[in-house]
Amino acid sequence: MGIVTALRRYPVKSMLGEALTSVAVTERGLCEDRVSAV
Repeated sequence: MGIVTALRRYPVKSMLGEALTSVAVTERGLCEDRVSAV
């Protein structure tokens, strides 16, 4: 079993992500992760 040491979300693919303290997980992954692509 692994240990989560950091959570990062990337709202726009290929751009700097944001650090999170908590996030909702859906059947598609992290909530609002990669909702747009540039």
